[in-house]
Amino acid sequence: MSLRKIAGLAAGFALAVGLIGGGVSAQFTDSVSAVQKINVGTFSCKIVDPSMGNVTPDGKSLVYTAPTIMSSVPGSAPFTFTVQNTGTIADVLTVSTSPAMSAPWSIIGAPFAPVALAANGAHLYNTGIAWTQLDNSNLGQSGTVTWTVNCGENAPAVVFDNHPSTLPSNLASIGPEAYSYNEFGAQVQFAGSARKLSTATVTMSSWACQTGSWSTGDCVTTSGATYTAPITFNVYAASGNTVGALLATKTQTFTIPFRPSPDTVNCTGTKAGEWYDGTSCFNGKAVNITFTFAGETLPNNAIFGITFNTDNHGYAPLHTAGNASPLDALNVAMYPGTAADSNTAVAPAVGSFLPDGLSAYLNDTYAPFYMDNGAGGTGTFRLDTGHSTASSIGAYGGYEPAVQIMAGY
Repeated sequence: MSLRKIAGLAAGFALAVGLIGGGVSAQFTDSVSAVQKINVGTFSCKIVDPSMGNVTPDGKSLVYTAPTIMSSVPGSAPFTFTVQNTGTIADVLTVSTSPAMSAPWSIIGAPFAPVALAANGAHLYNTGIAWTQLDNSNLGQSGTVTWTVNCGENAPAVVFDNHPSTLPSNLASIGPEAYSYNEFGAQVQFAGSARKLSTATVTMSSWACQTGSWSTGDCVTTSGATYTAPITFNVYAASGNTVGALLATKTQTFTIPFRPSPDTVNCTGTKAGEWYDGTSCFNGKAVNITFTFAGETLPNNAIFGITFNTDNHGYAPLHTAGNASPLDALNVAMYPGTAADSNTAVAPAVGSFLPDGLSAYLNDTYAPFYMDNGAGGTGTFRLDTGHSTASSIGAYGGYEPAVQIMAGY
């Protein structure tokens, strides 16, 4: 079996290693009130010597991007990493992966058996992804997989999730250039008790063509072509519905795929100019990006914002000659979506939206793009609530930013 066109895969892999800090101790009191303090040592481990990818400064995470798949035949994208026991006592390591992968994809080496690791010992993990024969239904698929290593500490947990577990070919989306905004986000309430910010994964939608444009009928993209995009994820305190102090911020430069060239056979009529994933036609291509943080402490609810610069918008517009930046056609994806101008809120899989799942936070320079038609002001990052039929965005019901947030203990 062969693919009708080349299949592309860009999967980011994140690895998290738990730590126990200053040691474990116990106190015993005998019958004459003597006190003995027993120190039993410390647990500590970190990732070393990855064959691919980048390890975060705290040694807990490794982000790996698989190569583009250029054939429909079975194959694999392996990589290795080592976990080093830097504590003073032996420990038992366990490794899990999420989300679950379904055919034709699988995790190399999974399920992973527990490993006894002596003090100062190390263990090499041979892992990655593998796949069986591909077909046209796999065109454009990609996803994010997390390898979690437990060294005697609670692993990071998902505290908020409005994010597709399997990355689709595309999602509804809004972007700074198209909607004149500088920053876009939401207020959320976190689930569970983990509050040390670990990662934030955002689904983006890339409408940019390598040459030409999706809107002018001259889009051309070489398979696997990409561009780079510096993007910032901010987390703010919330005072009621008011944006408070900045609690955490991370700017990372991501590799983003150009959307594929149009399919003139399968995408015609109202779908002319769109690309084909083997089943449906799309203008944009979904891609996940993951920000890694240093464990900043989160409150029980907070406001997040996503911002990046385009030719004319963002906090520092690029003003590229000829307005030719591919970032002009990069959007933040919305999930899960119900219907245009919907007043029906859809709850996230983990956590909740505040105040109601029908609102978002927006810093826009054009009043009609607010649901309140700019009544609450423009040019500041604020709650955008209400419903205006004049708004080009409409009600946010069901269309909230596609974001997943993980935190440790």
